[in-house]
Amino acid sequence: MQDLQLLSDSPPKWGILSLLAIDHNLPRLSGEVGCGMKLNIIVDDYSMNLNLPDGYLTSSVEAFDRLDRNMDNGVQFGRQWLEHPNPHQRCQVAADKLLTALETNNENLALLSAGYIFSRIPGVRRVIIDNSGELQGTVFE
Repeated sequence: MQDLQLLSDSPPKWGILSLLAIDHNLPRLSGEVGCGMKLNIIVDDYSMNLNLPDGYLTSSVEAFDRLDRNMDNGVQFGRQWLEHPNPHQRCQVAADKLLTALETNNENLALLSAGYIFSRIPGVRRVIIDNSGELQGTVFE
């Protein structure tokens, strides 16, 4: 079960509570031991931690580079199209994909999105995802 902290008594606006088993059965890459990096994810009044396995960033460099190449062609950024997203905007797009992954219980996309954020923002420990559709409101700490 995820480390979940209820920050209010109001029910979530999306189905994240059904997804909270994401980190107890993380896929392990061969030769990995223990749990690697932890990303605290906050959406509205809910907080959870997603753990990346040891070695995940190293083994996923090609996938992250492929994401960058795809974003080089431009990205949908909330209601607007960005021809040339900067690194921070790319991570905001990845955070939006992370939210989608949590809502749809897509563990692989959640790991990929969180890993991309870790790889592009050294030292990040928390992402506060704007759930209003305005990606520029997503904040990294």
